[in-house]
Amino acid sequence: MKDKNNINDLINTKANEEKIENNISPKVSIIVPIYNVEKYLRQCLDSIVNQTLKDIEIILVNDGSTDSCPSICDEYASKDKRIIVIHKENKGLGAAYNTGLDIAKGEYIGFVESDDFIELNMYEELYERAVQSGVDICLGSFYIYHGKTNSVVKTYSTPYFLIQKDEIFSFDKHTELLTLHSSVWSKLYKRQSLGHLRFPVYGKKSYYVDFCYIVAAYLNAKSISRIDSYIYNYRTDNTNSSSSNNKNDVELLDIIPAIKKAKEFARKYNAYDLIKEELYFSSILTSFRFFANIKIEYKKTFFEGMKEFLQDLKEDSKFTYKYFKKDSVIFRYIGDSKRYFYMKEFIHSVLANDYNKALATTVYLKDSAVYRIQNQLSYKIGKVLVQGEKNINGLLQIPTEIIKAIKEFKEYRRSIKNIQLIKIENCKDYSDALKAKNYLSYKIGNELVKSFKQWYIGRFLLLPFSLFKIYKKHSRVYTDQETINKTILSKLNIIEDKINNIKTDILASNLHPKIFTPYKRVHENQDIVIVGTGPSVKYYVNKPIKNAIHIGLNRAFLLENINFDYYFVSDSFVPEGNDALREFIVKHPQCKVFLGMLPDKTLDNDRHFRLEANMYHYENVSPFIIQSKYNFTWAYNIENEAFMNANIAISALQFICYTNPKNIYFVGCDASSGHFYNNDAYAHMEFPNEIVRIWIKAKAMIKKYYPNINLISINPVNLKNLFDEDIYTVDKSLLPNSPESNFWRA
Repeated sequence: MKDKNNINDLINTKANEEKIENNISPKVSIIVPIYNVEKYLRQCLDSIVNQTLKDIEIILVNDGSTDSCPSICDEYASKDKRIIVIHKENKGLGAAYNTGLDIAKGEYIGFVESDDFIELNMYEELYERAVQSGVDICLGSFYIYHGKTNSVVKTYSTPYFLIQKDEIFSFDKHTELLTLHSSVWSKLYKRQSLGHLRFPVYGKKSYYVDFCYIVAAYLNAKSISRIDSYIYNYRTDNTNSSSSNNKNDVELLDIIPAIKKAKEFARKYNAYDLIKEELYFSSILTSFRFFANIKIEYKKTFFEGMKEFLQDLKEDSKFTYKYFKKDSVIFRYIGDSKRYFYMKEFIHSVLANDYNKALATTVYLKDSAVYRIQNQLSYKIGKVLVQGEKNINGLLQIPTEIIKAIKEFKEYRRSIKNIQLIKIENCKDYSDALKAKNYLSYKIGNELVKSFKQWYIGRFLLLPFSLFKIYKKHSRVYTDQETINKTILSKLNIIEDKINNIKTDILASNLHPKIFTPYKRVHENQDIVIVGTGPSVKYYVNKPIKNAIHIGLNRAFLLENINFDYYFVSDSFVPEGNDALREFIVKHPQCKVFLGMLPDKTLDNDRHFRLEANMYHYENVSPFIIQSKYNFTWAYNIENEAFMNANIAISALQFICYTNPKNIYFVGCDASSGHFYNNDAYAHMEFPNEIVRIWIKAKAMIKKYYPNINLISINPVNLKNLFDEDIYTVDKSLLPNSPESNFWRA
């Protein structure tokens, strides 16, 4: 129940009270718990205030932050009347979430962690699906966001592969949901059905509190559905997050009360027998990692907590370890059968009250040859010295960092004291460990540690000279070896390219004749329109050229009002998946679809192989071979040559020219950033200048081999003045890259 007096104490200003009163019923209330994340907070808030769904309530709960987070929250609230800021004493994540839930007025409720950020269409997509289907919970997929020094890497997490795209279901039909990521974010919850639920409060940080809430939410929801989009960016580069393997302090113990509370919820809602397999698997999946990571002085306490949690399994003969097996449905998501084995062994060790054996099971997570080398004192001290000499601040910090390295080394030695490690040479990554021994940091650190062990005045005086000698020798060997490696690699790449070219030509000469021969000069003197997915395509769909042949590229089939005669696809669809393409193929049997194939699955760019082979059994679908190497070599005779692997539009062009049309019109081939639809995982990853260079080469080849074909751009952006003619069906100022354009703000 809400405590009105408590709520009034928490709200800081009259303005906040007015905001709460005025915004009677927003579509979505977004709750953001905030604690010392000044480095990430602005990116998070920017992604929320700029949501395409405008009717939202944004509740920022500052949980006693000691950095600049409070002032950042107030700054954003002063500029956006939808934001309510609550500053409160630090009581942990669960209490912060509950504070937001106590005042939320939205039809639906969503959660965002303050070190993450979201896609701009997240709540619009979730809300539309939730309202359309009438469900209590709507799920969305997410990116795992890895920040790096000079680049940012996103990987896709597709946890809902067992659920059909448009399926509406009750939780008892898909209890495996509980074995997937237990986050509360990237979802919407109907407040009328689930608004009474609250997070448990325990510990200072309340790690893993999401798990308790999601168990209660799933068990209370009458219906659930999902959208087919990646809408949330889950950050893993925050070292203070519990998801980081660098986290090893006492706060990891918070998972014990969390998983106990989750089990209480299961019993409270009479669902323990229904979800116990899923509940224990999910609990162990994370607690096993926490037990491996936590400092040695807290491991015994952790072990005792797990004993109490797992006690029910001691006499449970019906527990089957369903998800700890390689053939379990969840294996496809995690894909690490060895981890399952050690997790199961961890449970057995705890139930047998064998602390040392429980420690030994964590060897799987922690014991690798490289890890052991990197935890040697030689490596740690050498690393401090090598990194410290780069600037004056680093030099000043060397004494402190050496003391810290020694302390970490001692802690590591204590943590493995009772563990029977396998021989380092038997580790799978032993060859990588040998490389680590050749690092300058290891060599210098090793020399320094030897000096400590063999302490006498002569060796000490000679230490600077021996270190300098190691440095010079390492630099010379490294430089020589680097040159040799580059030369060898260059030659190997040339050989590999030649082999792959031969392979593609052989495959093409066997496959292409029966596929493409019927199309030779078949569209002589006709008009052909090639339809891409650039933003300017939106101005064409309502008035397509009549009596023209239309060829679509990749996701262009999502466009309405265009009847495609041909279709070219070379990549799988991320994040949407290929179901929509399959549906298009079935509904449009008159459209001939060509799916590109690479000859070698071992290549880095393997997206092409995610076009499932079972699509080829449709009568209107045929494969075509594309080159392994991403380069520009025009295929003049597609009956015997592999298509060029530079751009799907260029593949289609090679086919179009083979049919010998009179005019080729380019639509949505504007070489500008982004695409016309919002959920494209590759939007903003295109580089217009690079694309323009490809088009310039393509034009030169067409003019060389097919001088009678006219090339015409419709609504070009970066391709203007490139082809024979430009046609504008819309004011130029409306196009995406125009300074006057309102395209992205529309």
